[in-house]
Amino acid sequence: MHLLTRFVALSSWIALALPLASGKMALQDELGVPRPAWKTVSEGRNHERVRQLDVRHLRLDVEVTLDDERVAGTVTMDAAAALPALTGFWLDAVAMTIDWVRIDGERAEFAELPERLWITLPVPFAVGQSFEVQIGYQARPETGLLWVRRSAPDGEPIVMVHSQGESRDHRHWFPCYDDPNDLLTSEVVLTLPGEYVALSNGTLLETGADGWPAPAENGARTFHWRQTQPHANYLITLVIGQFDVRRGEVDGIPLNDYAPRGQGHLLETTFSPTAAMMRFLAKRFGVEYPWDRYDQVVVLGYESGGMENTGQTTLWEHTLIEAHERPERSPDLLILHELAHQWFGDLVTCATWSDLWINEGFANYSEYLWLTETEGRAASDWERYQSVDWYFEEDRESHRRAIIEARYDDPDDLFDSTIYPKAAWVIGMLHDSVGEEAFAKAVTTFLEEHRHQPVRTIELRAAFERASGKDLGWFFEQWLARPGHPELAVSQTFHEDSGVLTLLVEQKQSRVDGTPLFRFPVEVLVETIAGETVRQTFEISDARHELLIRCPAEPARVRFDVGHRVLKQMVFEKPVSQWRRQLAVDEEVLARREAAVALCRLAPGEAAAREALEEALRSEPFGPLRAEIVTRLAGAIGGRSWSGNDWDGEPEADVLADRSTWVSELLRPLAAGDSDPRVRTASVRALVNCPPNRLNLEAMRMALADRRSASTRSAAARVLGRWQVASEEPALREALETDTPLERVERAALRALTELGVADSASLAAARLQPSSSREVRETALQVLDALGEAGDPQIVALLLPHLEDGDRPIRTGVVARLKRFGHLDGELVRAFLSRAVSDQRPRRAAGFAEILEAIAKRESASKETSSSAEKQTTEPEEDT
Repeated sequence: MHLLTRFVALSSWIALALPLASGKMALQDELGVPRPAWKTVSEGRNHERVRQLDVRHLRLDVEVTLDDERVAGTVTMDAAAALPALTGFWLDAVAMTIDWVRIDGERAEFAELPERLWITLPVPFAVGQSFEVQIGYQARPETGLLWVRRSAPDGEPIVMVHSQGESRDHRHWFPCYDDPNDLLTSEVVLTLPGEYVALSNGTLLETGADGWPAPAENGARTFHWRQTQPHANYLITLVIGQFDVRRGEVDGIPLNDYAPRGQGHLLETTFSPTAAMMRFLAKRFGVEYPWDRYDQVVVLGYESGGMENTGQTTLWEHTLIEAHERPERSPDLLILHELAHQWFGDLVTCATWSDLWINEGFANYSEYLWLTETEGRAASDWERYQSVDWYFEEDRESHRRAIIEARYDDPDDLFDSTIYPKAAWVIGMLHDSVGEEAFAKAVTTFLEEHRHQPVRTIELRAAFERASGKDLGWFFEQWLARPGHPELAVSQTFHEDSGVLTLLVEQKQSRVDGTPLFRFPVEVLVETIAGETVRQTFEISDARHELLIRCPAEPARVRFDVGHRVLKQMVFEKPVSQWRRQLAVDEEVLARREAAVALCRLAPGEAAAREALEEALRSEPFGPLRAEIVTRLAGAIGGRSWSGNDWDGEPEADVLADRSTWVSELLRPLAAGDSDPRVRTASVRALVNCPPNRLNLEAMRMALADRRSASTRSAAARVLGRWQVASEEPALREALETDTPLERVERAALRALTELGVADSASLAAARLQPSSSREVRETALQVLDALGEAGDPQIVALLLPHLEDGDRPIRTGVVARLKRFGHLDGELVRAFLSRAVSDQRPRRAAGFAEILEAIAKRESASKETSSSAEKQTTEPEEDT
């Protein structure tokens, strides 16, 4: 599963906190500091769930009501006892009504708990003894199966339903064994009105010439899907909607792509690389694509990026792109990630959630392999470092844990940066450790030997040890079973008399939380001023290690960890001359980036650093690195730097006074004329640090009209809003009506107009909160109303209330969150609207409504007490003195 919006990462210009990213002193201060420990409500360890029964096949005959969020049906399981003398068993079933249960056709006793269902067998069953379980049920699920309601531009309603099973959410819409260590085959059967289709796993039975079931007399169609290969319960899928379809095949495998009705023209542009990806992965893994077809289904309102159900991936609506959006925004890595899961995650599935890293780590690592194949090593390395910054940030700010972690309260807690980019980086180091031939052999052997089985880390380790002939216990122990990573301080001393360069390497990481001293190989490169190059490989294992390198002349460039192979954070003390040389000549983009980061930090006080960076902006061939230099320079000069969604920091007037002219003259040509849209956008954003004089305003107006890039235009709108130049209101209102991918310009203009303080900000936002707008525009409108609500606008609650039962869950959730914060602005109106909702059959939603009412009551009570106290003080007579 792909949880984030990371498919834009390749084209991102966001500044990243990589080695030296925060400046030498800032990172130096962090070395050796204990990190936040992995926190759970319970410190107990989760073990593999003991199976009471072996579910071999599951059939779901289901009725889904489109106009009301309800589901009812019958679950039929072909099962066998997995424990001796089995008298009953538990299934997972959350907040649903069980109507009846049958065992082998006869009524059986059962007991309902809030989240589980106990079924009593009529007689004890021996291990392996088969029986059939049938359960009639109904539910109104809060998760697992989700309804999305939108309005089309013509006002017609759009209804779409989709499931999301990982990690354990199917239990919310049908009774099941909802853990990954039991594999089953499955089928899903349901009937829908004629204009709707149902998509699920496997093969669609009883189809007509058009590929869909023949309609009945009333126009309804029955969809019967069957998946005959074993898989985990969470990989069952159901999607209901109206779609445009693009049909094809690759090497005899049907390859179909689906988009919400009206968006089919984007399918070719979006999914054209899929066939090449499938062939590439089959070759890299040494195993042919393992399922009978592959569908990619884009759904409205999907919140997790992508989900790798067997033979059918569900994708969020941001996946669809137009051709001109590349290279700024590409879905390729998301598509590749989910496709890789068809092997790692579906063909073999983690037996416990503690082994989840096998699924996600290999899917992430496959992204880097694909980029190396198609775009080269620089693009792959850049994505690898961008991704791992998420891990460094989470390790620094949130928690530190091992990749293999059995302590958790909910398996969803494990879907973090540790099992995505960190695990992928560790797999890369494993690849380096055993070599290409052994790595390929181990992957193929692992997939073939454990095909359609739940797998554990120990089995993966065994495959790599057999293929390489190496004992890898130390590797798996320190990198997967222990938390953290090396935090290194490296310094250098050149001994001219002996011709030796000494590197002092210190592991500074705190070890109070189980983080070890790490053992790792590292390659050092030294280039002398005479032009000689020396390479030497060392193994680091101690807290303090001196490396001696033959160096017949003064070093001009010194590199530690050539190839950036080791997962680490590092402070390396170098003179400006070495950083300049590294930025100018190094073949590795990450080495040039490391130098650029250091020079940006030094730029405010070092003319030589500024000269080197100016030259890099002219000559650096890799566009994303030029964009990052621009972004970092903006922060280094004492002003704001872009951090993803907004600017961090505030301009320091005394620092900017003598540099704003230099910055303006450096950035304006890039904002207008750089060949890479990422550089143009970064330059526009960096100009926010400069005054809105005539030349800068002219540059910003040109950027706002730059038809080559929606990102550049949206950045210009945001800068104009931040500058708060009232004369730009007409241009921003015009931008508000533009039509660009993901409505980037429209959303930026809405924010900018709000920052300008235009009188109709609230009504502009409310108009774009309507269901006919895209989710992106609606979320921006919510953020604008949120800011205005904080300012005390009494109209905001009235604008939010109609969306409290919105058909799009994130919008509904956002409205609830804001009403909790400032619903007291009109308590009576809120109470009247919410009082009927507290009886909602979905407990969590009803509880959310109740919390709002409770918060309003407390605020009103406190207000009355304050008023009463004030009145008492004014009416009581003063005592005689």
